[in-house]
Amino acid sequence: MSVAVLISIIGCKEEVDTSSRYVFKEETISSYLEKHSQYSEYYELMAHVPVSPMTKTNVRQLMSARGNYTCFAPTNDAIKVYLDSLVSQGVITEPTWSSFRDSVTLDSIRKVIVYNSIIDGGDEIYYETASFPYTQDAEIPHPNMYDRKLSIHYCANPDSILVNDCSINVRNRDIPAINGVIHAMDQVIAPSNNTLAYLLQSYIDENKEGYHVAALLARSVGLMDSLDRVRDEAYETLYQSGALPEQESNNGEVFYTCRREKRRSPGDKQKQLSFSFHKTIQKLKLILTAKRRNYHPVLCCFLRWCDGRTARRRVKCLLALLRF
Repeated sequence: MSVAVLISIIGCKEEVDTSSRYVFKEETISSYLEKHSQYSEYYELMAHVPVSPMTKTNVRQLMSARGNYTCFAPTNDAIKVYLDSLVSQGVITEPTWSSFRDSVTLDSIRKVIVYNSIIDGGDEIYYETASFPYTQDAEIPHPNMYDRKLSIHYCANPDSILVNDCSINVRNRDIPAINGVIHAMDQVIAPSNNTLAYLLQSYIDENKEGYHVAALLARSVGLMDSLDRVRDEAYETLYQSGALPEQESNNGEVFYTCRREKRRSPGDKQKQLSFSFHKTIQKLKLILTAKRRNYHPVLCCFLRWCDGRTARRRVKCLLALLRF
């Protein structure tokens, strides 16, 4: 009997039903770009651009993660045209990545190409062409990774759509991915970095009317450096690291406190900065009323006095002064 049982056990064979087995066939944005050679330059660039200064995760890895991303992926030809434009501007001597003079400029250009090409829709949406704004030259609601909003322009040809004056490839648009959508771009999206300081300086250089006095005033009080920044990298680093003070209002006073200590001693000048905006403006008006002929030096002394305040506070003071 034992021999019969042994024979029956040996003869048993398990048959696994594979008919209902699921095989993942969809692509992430990252895997799709990797498999298509026309995006090889862009795919390589994403590996060199971090998601933020506070993480080691790069954008290529982000594009393989869960989410709702809209990727305006420039082709190799589009990137070559962009490098040619940098040659004509004198940024580089030849249209190659090895021709950059320093790593700072190289990293900056990489970020321009990658950050401007991706919109993170969070848990809400990614943008196919059918979900673009209908109004001519309207902006896509979500900003890109450079905190810029991209505008959509519809041409006379219904198949031609421009994103910030850069054309979407007619044949390669609305490419679905498990974590978003891809639009092939014939040009690199690179919005102008002309700042408010650049605009005000042009009023001074060309002696144009309109904001000439305001431009001179901004320059005389040392605001041009703050107005020349497109992104406040120091602020972003503090915010992402959790070191940025919180702002609380109490009876017209503005206090800057850290997140771990909600309240601090009013007498501790090292840890607390209090600033009464309205009272200071009143003082400023009194000073200017008494010394209108000595306008700029008085204002410079005032801003030197509140040098510990933020650039935004200085701008508010300047605007209040101009209204006065």
